[in-house]
Amino acid sequence: MTNSLTWKEVKSETFPYQIVLGSSSFGRKKVLKQNKINFIQYIPDIDEKAVGKTERHLKPDPIKLTNLIAKAKSQKVLNLIKEEKKDLSQLNYLVICSDQVVSYNGTIREKPESVEECKSMLKVTVTSVVVVNTRNGKEAEGYDIAKQYFNPIPDNVVDIAIKNGDILNCAGGFIIDEEVFYPYLSERVGDESSILGLPLDLTIDLINKVIC
Repeated sequence: MTNSLTWKEVKSETFPYQIVLGSSSFGRKKVLKQNKINFIQYIPDIDEKAVGKTERHLKPDPIKLTNLIAKAKSQKVLNLIKEEKKDLSQLNYLVICSDQVVSYNGTIREKPESVEECKSMLKVTVTSVVVVNTRNGKEAEGYDIAKQYFNPIPDNVVDIAIKNGDILNCAGGFIIDEEVFYPYLSERVGDESSILGLPLDLTIDLINKVIC
């Protein structure tokens, strides 16, 4: 396998690795499904607030914070796989874990803790990705930054989005593919996959690093 792998090759039936998504995020699943990338899923049930506690006591750096949490997620997923399969080195798994925050006016905004906070969050997304090859133990990490500008969104539209249910589980309290927001989307800088939580270009670069 060379280091010039593309997503087309990942989707091939002859691709020798199993993609493992370590996430419960519907946005990240959507990115893979839309691109017809087969994957299995493990959910890393970690206390993200506790993992990032030290970083939050400092002036939070969104890149450091998301990287710290993404690495904790990957370790949790590896432990889950090891409990189930025993020997990681016998598995051709590529474990992909990611974490995202929204930065707005210099403030890091993660998943909102209340409806009121969600309304105040409605931005620049900072997403860190960690990829681990279980066969050789190689790990690669990186981050991507994207921006989505919004035109003013009426309160009643935000209320509708909140009632639809998923927005409270998203970093920054917003979803670009929430239909009620479509009329209010303005300029976008970066790729949609990044804003959804799994930047494809970055992820394929990291995969290439761990399989070479």
